[in-house]
Amino acid sequence: MRSAPIALCLLTLPGCQKDDNTPAPQPTVVIIDTIIVIDTVGVPPNFVADADGNLYPTTVIGSQRWMAENLRTNHYANGDPIPYVPSTQWSLQTNGAWTNYDTDASYDELYGKLYNGYTVVDPRNVCPQGWHVPTDTDWKGLESALGLPQSELDLYGVRGSGANVGGQLKAIALWDDPNTGANDSAGFSGYPGGERLP
Repeated sequence: MRSAPIALCLLTLPGCQKDDNTPAPQPTVVIIDTIIVIDTVGVPPNFVADADGNLYPTTVIGSQRWMAENLRTNHYANGDPIPYVPSTQWSLQTNGAWTNYDTDASYDELYGKLYNGYTVVDPRNVCPQGWHVPTDTDWKGLESALGLPQSELDLYGVRGSGANVGGQLKAIALWDDPNTGANDSAGFSGYPGGERLP
Protein backbone atom coordinates (compact mmCIF):
# COMPACT_ATOMS: atom_id res chain seq x y z
CA MET A 1 0.00 0.00 0.00
CA ARG A 2 1.13 3.54 -0.72
CA SER A 3 0.18 6.69 1.09
CA ALA A 4 -0.34 10.16 -0.30
CA PRO A 5 -1.55 13.38 1.30
CA ILE A 6 -4.75 14.70 -0.19
CA ALA A 7 -6.57 17.98 0.35
CA LEU A 8 -10.28 17.77 0.97
CA CYS A 9 -12.39 20.61 -0.34
CA LEU A 10 -16.11 20.99 -0.71
CA LEU A 11 -18.08 23.04 -2.58
CA THR A 12 -23.60 20.69 -9.50
CA LEU A 13 -23.49 17.22 -10.47
CA PRO A 14 -22.94 15.51 -13.76
CA GLY A 15 -20.11 13.96 -11.82
CA CYS A 16 -17.57 14.53 -9.13
CA GLN A 17 -14.04 15.74 -9.57
CA LYS A 18 -11.01 14.24 -7.85
CA ASP A 19 -9.61 16.48 -5.14
CA ASP A 20 -5.95 16.37 -6.06
CA ASN A 21 -6.51 16.26 -9.85
CA THR A 22 -4.20 13.30 -10.36
CA PRO A 23 -4.87 9.60 -10.85
CA ALA A 24 -4.61 7.70 -7.57
CA PRO A 25 -3.22 4.17 -7.37
CA GLN A 26 -5.65 1.59 -6.01
CA PRO A 27 -5.87 0.60 -3.20
CA THR A 28 -4.64 3.73 -1.46
CA VAL A 29 -4.21 4.82 2.13
CA VAL A 30 -4.76 8.56 2.35
CA ILE A 31 -3.46 10.56 5.31
CA ILE A 32 -5.42 13.76 5.99
CA ASP A 33 -3.88 15.67 8.89
CA THR A 34 -3.90 12.91 11.52
CA ILE A 35 -6.93 11.04 10.17
CA ILE A 36 -6.27 7.92 8.12
CA VAL A 37 -8.82 6.99 5.48
CA ILE A 38 -8.53 3.65 3.71
CA ASP A 39 -10.02 3.46 0.22
CA THR A 40 -12.21 0.50 -0.61
CA VAL A 41 -9.94 -2.47 -1.28
CA GLY A 42 -10.69 -4.13 -4.58
CA VAL A 43 -11.77 -1.01 -6.46
CA PRO A 44 -10.40 -1.47 -9.99
CA PRO A 45 -7.91 1.06 -11.37
CA ASN A 46 -9.58 4.12 -12.95
CA PHE A 47 -12.75 3.60 -10.89
CA VAL A 48 -13.99 5.18 -7.69
CA ALA A 49 -16.49 3.81 -5.16
CA ASP A 50 -19.08 5.86 -3.29
CA ALA A 51 -20.33 5.32 0.29
CA ASP A 52 -22.88 2.75 -0.99
CA GLY A 53 -20.23 0.75 -2.86
CA ASN A 54 -21.38 1.86 -6.33
CA LEU A 55 -18.46 1.89 -8.77
CA TYR A 56 -17.94 4.71 -11.27
CA PRO A 57 -15.43 4.79 -14.13
CA THR A 58 -13.19 7.85 -14.19
CA THR A 59 -11.50 9.77 -16.97
CA VAL A 60 -8.63 12.24 -17.07
CA ILE A 61 -9.28 15.52 -18.87
CA GLY A 62 -6.25 17.80 -18.91
CA SER A 63 -4.75 17.53 -15.42
CA GLN A 64 -8.06 16.64 -13.71
CA ARG A 65 -9.68 13.29 -12.97
CA TRP A 66 -13.49 13.24 -13.35
CA MET A 67 -16.19 10.66 -12.74
CA ALA A 68 -17.54 9.39 -16.06
CA GLU A 69 -20.98 8.47 -14.70
CA ASN A 70 -23.64 10.37 -12.80
CA LEU A 71 -23.67 9.98 -9.05
CA ARG A 72 -26.29 7.64 -7.55
CA THR A 73 -25.40 7.34 -3.88
CA ASN A 74 -27.94 7.33 -1.03
CA HIS A 75 -25.33 8.46 1.51
CA TYR A 76 -22.90 11.26 2.15
CA ALA A 77 -19.20 10.34 2.18
CA ASN A 78 -19.28 10.03 5.99
CA GLY A 79 -22.06 7.39 5.78
CA ASP A 80 -25.00 9.58 6.85
CA PRO A 81 -28.11 8.87 4.76
CA ILE A 82 -29.44 11.38 2.25
CA PRO A 83 -33.25 11.31 2.48
CA TYR A 84 -35.32 10.23 -0.52
CA VAL A 85 -38.04 12.76 -1.30
CA PRO A 86 -40.66 12.13 -4.00
CA SER A 87 -41.24 14.88 -6.53
CA THR A 88 -44.49 16.06 -4.91
CA GLN A 89 -42.54 17.20 -1.83
CA TRP A 90 -39.38 18.47 -3.55
CA SER A 91 -40.06 22.21 -3.21
CA LEU A 92 -40.78 21.89 0.53
CA GLN A 93 -37.25 20.76 1.43
CA THR A 94 -34.88 22.78 3.58
CA ASN A 95 -32.33 19.96 3.96
CA GLY A 96 -30.46 17.63 1.64
CA ALA A 97 -32.54 15.19 -0.41
CA TRP A 98 -32.45 13.07 -3.56
CA THR A 99 -35.03 11.81 -6.04
CA ASN A 100 -35.10 10.16 -9.45
CA TYR A 101 -36.10 11.76 -12.72
CA ASP A 102 -39.88 11.32 -13.05
CA THR A 103 -39.67 9.61 -9.62
CA ASP A 104 -38.74 6.44 -11.54
CA ALA A 105 -36.07 4.27 -9.84
CA SER A 106 -35.36 2.46 -13.12
CA TYR A 107 -33.48 5.59 -14.27
CA ASP A 108 -31.05 5.32 -11.37
CA GLU A 109 -28.42 3.06 -12.93
CA LEU A 110 -28.02 5.01 -16.17
CA TYR A 111 -28.85 8.60 -15.21
CA GLY A 112 -28.02 8.67 -11.51
CA LYS A 113 -29.99 10.49 -8.86
CA LEU A 114 -31.11 14.12 -8.75
CA TYR A 115 -29.85 15.97 -5.65
CA ASN A 116 -31.11 19.28 -4.35
CA GLY A 117 -28.80 22.22 -3.65
CA TYR A 118 -28.77 21.50 0.09
CA THR A 119 -27.16 18.13 -0.64
CA VAL A 120 -24.60 19.66 -2.96
CA VAL A 121 -23.31 22.15 -0.36
CA ASP A 122 -23.60 19.88 2.69
CA PRO A 123 -20.20 19.60 4.46
CA ARG A 124 -20.67 15.82 4.76
CA ASN A 125 -19.87 15.69 1.01
CA VAL A 126 -22.17 13.89 -1.43
CA CYS A 127 -19.17 12.78 -3.53
CA PRO A 128 -16.99 9.75 -2.76
CA GLN A 129 -14.26 10.16 -0.15
CA GLY A 130 -11.40 12.20 -1.66
CA TRP A 131 -13.66 13.77 -4.32
CA HIS A 132 -15.75 16.95 -4.37
CA VAL A 133 -18.56 18.65 -6.26
CA PRO A 134 -16.88 20.55 -9.11
CA THR A 135 -16.37 24.26 -8.57
CA ASP A 136 -16.57 26.90 -11.30
CA THR A 137 -12.77 26.83 -11.37
CA ASP A 138 -12.82 23.04 -11.91
CA TRP A 139 -15.26 23.42 -14.82
CA LYS A 140 -13.12 26.15 -16.36
CA GLY A 141 -10.07 23.86 -16.15
CA LEU A 142 -12.03 21.11 -17.92
CA GLU A 143 -13.28 23.52 -20.61
CA SER A 144 -9.77 24.93 -21.16
CA ALA A 145 -8.34 21.43 -21.54
CA LEU A 146 -10.95 20.73 -24.24
CA GLY A 147 -10.03 23.85 -26.20
CA LEU A 148 -12.31 26.62 -24.90
CA PRO A 149 -10.50 29.89 -25.59
CA GLN A 150 -9.44 31.90 -22.55
CA SER A 151 -11.53 34.82 -23.87
CA GLU A 152 -14.72 32.73 -23.46
CA LEU A 153 -14.07 31.26 -19.99
CA ASP A 154 -15.97 33.93 -18.06
CA LEU A 155 -18.85 34.35 -20.53
CA TYR A 156 -22.37 33.21 -19.69
CA GLY A 157 -24.68 31.31 -22.02
CA VAL A 158 -23.66 29.29 -25.05
CA ARG A 159 -19.91 29.17 -25.51
CA GLY A 160 -17.26 26.73 -26.70
CA SER A 161 -19.08 25.73 -29.89
CA GLY A 162 -16.03 26.58 -32.01
CA ALA A 163 -13.99 23.99 -30.07
CA ASN A 164 -16.97 21.60 -29.74
CA VAL A 165 -16.40 21.47 -25.98
CA GLY A 166 -19.90 20.15 -25.24
CA GLY A 167 -19.69 17.52 -27.98
CA GLN A 168 -16.46 16.17 -26.51
CA LEU A 169 -18.29 15.61 -23.20
CA LYS A 170 -21.62 14.24 -24.51
CA ALA A 171 -22.42 10.57 -24.90
CA ILE A 172 -23.36 9.67 -28.46
CA ALA A 173 -26.56 7.85 -27.48
CA LEU A 174 -29.73 8.93 -25.63
CA TRP A 175 -29.77 12.62 -26.64
CA ASP A 176 -32.55 13.92 -28.89
CA ASP A 177 -31.66 14.35 -32.56
CA PRO A 178 -29.78 16.15 -33.85
CA ASN A 179 -27.04 15.38 -31.34
CA THR A 180 -24.71 17.70 -33.24
CA GLY A 181 -21.03 17.33 -32.47
CA ALA A 182 -21.44 14.59 -29.86
CA ASN A 183 -18.41 12.30 -29.93
CA ASP A 184 -17.54 11.72 -26.23
CA SER A 185 -13.87 12.01 -27.14
CA ALA A 186 -13.08 13.08 -23.55
CA GLY A 187 -14.62 9.88 -22.12
CA PHE A 188 -16.92 11.95 -19.86
CA SER A 189 -20.07 10.19 -21.18
CA GLY A 190 -22.48 13.02 -20.35
CA TYR A 191 -26.10 11.82 -20.49
CA PRO A 192 -29.28 13.93 -20.46
CA GLY A 193 -30.15 13.08 -16.85
CA GLY A 194 -33.02 15.53 -16.40
CA GLU A 195 -33.86 18.03 -13.70
CA ARG A 196 -36.30 18.55 -10.88
CA LEU A 197 -37.99 21.91 -10.51
CA PRO A 198 -39.96 23.03 -7.42
